[in-house]
Amino acid sequence: MKTFSIILRRSRWNIALLLVLAGAGGVMAIASSYYLHDVEHDNRLAVGQLRETEEKLTHVRDERQEILRKLALYRDIAARGYVGEESRRDWVEQIRKIRVKRKFLDIRYELSMPQSQPIAGKVGSELIASNMKLHMQLLHEGDLLNFLDDLRLSVPAYLRIRSCNVERLSSIDNYPAQLKAECSIDWMTWRVKGVKSVREASQT
Repeated sequence: MKTFSIILRRSRWNIALLLVLAGAGGVMAIASSYYLHDVEHDNRLAVGQLRETEEKLTHVRDERQEILRKLALYRDIAARGYVGEESRRDWVEQIRKIRVKRKFLDIRYELSMPQSQPIAGKVGSELIASNMKLHMQLLHEGDLLNFLDDLRLSVPAYLRIRSCNVERLSSIDNYPAQLKAECSIDWMTWRVKGVKSVREASQT
């Protein structure tokens, strides 16, 4: 017993040191656990913020692409002369030129009064549409297609074909034409406040 007591007395500092180290290890383990939890929490926040930033960046890029697309579309519409006031004199002149060029037998038409419609989200902008009733005598169907193609390429307006009816003429009427066509066509322009048509601007 004496020997054990002596050994215990001599080893008390070692035992105390072991207990201190064990306690310190436990504290460090607990501290490490809390630190790891905080790091994981901060990491989740950082990942979430990064994902949110990436989503915002993607949204900005998409908006930029949409703006560029609309700008290109507007420039194309303006270059074709679709922006500005109606140019009815120009329309009539182009029809006359096409008739002479293609040597059409007969072309008659009536233009309605223009109808305006505001464009949603575009302050100071409106769509102007004038309907034309077209009557033609044709040698063959290709005459009508050629006329419409020439018209689209030459007039400062967007043409929307509502309907076209083609009928064969009776041979007993002794007409030089073989067919007659009746079409309903909308002539559409985009009126923007303070913006002239391309042709008007070139003449000023």
